[in-house]
Amino acid sequence: MTLDGMFGARLMRVANVSLRGLTLASKFILLLVMAKFMTLSEVGQYGVLAATVSYALFILGLDFYTYSTREMLSVDQILWPSLLRNQAAFFAVCYATMLPVFYLALKWSDTVSERLVLWFLVLVVLEHLAQELTRLLVAMSRPVSATVLGFLRGGLWACACIAVMVVAPALRNIETVLIAWVLGSLCASCFGFACIRGLPWSVATKRPVDWRWIWRGVRICTPLLVATLAIRGISVFDRYMQGYFAGDEALGVYTFYAGVANAIQAFLDAAVFSFLYPRLVKGAKSEDRSIFDAAVSQLTRATVLTTTVLSFVALVGIKPVLTLLRKPIYAEHFGMFLWILSGVVLFSLSMIPHYVLYATRQDRAILATNLISLVVFIVAAPLLAPHLKSLAVPVALTVAFGTMYVSKLALCRKFGMRR
Repeated sequence: MTLDGMFGARLMRVANVSLRGLTLASKFILLLVMAKFMTLSEVGQYGVLAATVSYALFILGLDFYTYSTREMLSVDQILWPSLLRNQAAFFAVCYATMLPVFYLALKWSDTVSERLVLWFLVLVVLEHLAQELTRLLVAMSRPVSATVLGFLRGGLWACACIAVMVVAPALRNIETVLIAWVLGSLCASCFGFACIRGLPWSVATKRPVDWRWIWRGVRICTPLLVATLAIRGISVFDRYMQGYFAGDEALGVYTFYAGVANAIQAFLDAAVFSFLYPRLVKGAKSEDRSIFDAAVSQLTRATVLTTTVLSFVALVGIKPVLTLLRKPIYAEHFGMFLWILSGVVLFSLSMIPHYVLYATRQDRAILATNLISLVVFIVAAPLLAPHLKSLAVPVALTVAFGTMYVSKLALCRKFGMRR
């Protein structure tokens, strides 16, 4: 029996939310420990590296899951191993071609310090494997297993790292964090492979790799990839812009506040979207408008309620956290947190029309809105920098995500869909 099979529907939801909450709590406490024991420069450096790894994941896999997931949900499960082998062959090609490019780009550009380049390459491979396995488990309707994998990937290693940094002052550095991160991603990948070992893999061995299917997927997922790179690019460029316009110390503060606010989006991904977006896709395919509308309404209620509650908790809880840090510079930039939180709330709400457009295959509409939002951010941040200084990037972030939310909502209405 699988891990998910041991839980009823209600217990499954509770287990999923609890594990995700524990993962986020672990990450938050790690961020707090880093802010307390490490310099602002090191915190900022970690923020840049983590954002760059996150962005590189999309380039490495070309966001192929946006195609493969819809294909898997459209066929009988007996065919899944063949599709997964096709996907594995595609990723092998991606690794062979993209990793050397990443290495050369980082060496030439000095984007990441030389001592962190190899860490980056190891992390991007392990994180990509763990990410794709998580998405696969979600598509297989095994959200508890996906959340356990997520806890190994982002929670358990953070707990171990916290303990080490608390008891061993000599190990309070970025290398300790990266070692723990690598071990966590490795454990998560191993767990994910163990979860899918029960699939009928013998079926896949009887079929050759379908390169036509792969090429079709590349053509289909390319618009979504560009859309993802555009919107995720904001969460990478903001670090670089903050460091450029406001300096290393302001970058460290920004990294801390962004980590706190982004926990809302991370929680939504596991507690809301991982459960509900497959229902939205199936509702769109069923051609039964009542099923689709019910799925949209459920997604809307869950997203709005969860975002509201978590935003309130963040606003109430951040002040005691700043007191614990005993570093006045964080409190001095509290306005930065308010703007970052506003941007995250708008981004979270924009995921409602985003998933509606995704489920109904309006890929070009998603691409257009994300590109517009990226342009708004890139233009707004430099224009605001001379006037707002350290607040320029957070304000530009909020404006960009507000633009994205309004434009996606308008497109949903244009295509005659409910929010």
